[in-house]
Amino acid sequence: MEAWARVVETLVWPLFVAAVVLWARKPVRDILRAIADRIAAGGVLEAGPSGVKLGPLPPTTGGGEAPSSKSATSAQTRSPDGEPSSSGKTLTPRGARDTGPDNPGIYLVHKARRDPALDRDLRSYYRLRIFLETDPDVGLDCVERVRYHLHPDFQDPIREARDPGSQFAIRTWAWGQFNMTAEVFLKGASTPLVLERYLNF
Repeated sequence: MEAWARVVETLVWPLFVAAVVLWARKPVRDILRAIADRIAAGGVLEAGPSGVKLGPLPPTTGGGEAPSSKSATSAQTRSPDGEPSSSGKTLTPRGARDTGPDNPGIYLVHKARRDPALDRDLRSYYRLRIFLETDPDVGLDCVERVRYHLHPDFQDPIREARDPGSQFAIRTWAWGQFNMTAEVFLKGASTPLVLERYLNF
């Protein structure tokens, strides 16, 4: 009888875990698919305090390369109004900053937040905020306006921002990662500063 008790005791946790996975198989499958998609698109997946990482390291210069497949680069074509809500996790993806001899210390950055309310056609959508950051000694006073060049699949792929209070931000949503550029028009400069960033989430 004692041997049977040990067998049952040994099997309780594996059977419990298997039952939970079977009961929650769709969310588990969605999580595994999201992890695989992120790694396949070149993103980095970090887990735990030890900093375990899966996927390639971020590039050290430029904004990265755009995915080669059309489905990975396509993006949602409508823009939401207003700031993304504080509910949900906001990610500031790590990536290269745009540097060069002509850059006074201005960088193109973005934040992405998953929003299941926007999902459709079996695609996971993210709210995006794309904006400028500067070195502490530079500031945005030297910027007049910013012209953003989004992926061509957007209805309005070229958008302008003129509000320094918002850090010259634009907001939109997308389901695919893509490479974008921004022309930063500096006060008194004859040509814009061109910045590039790979929007990953």
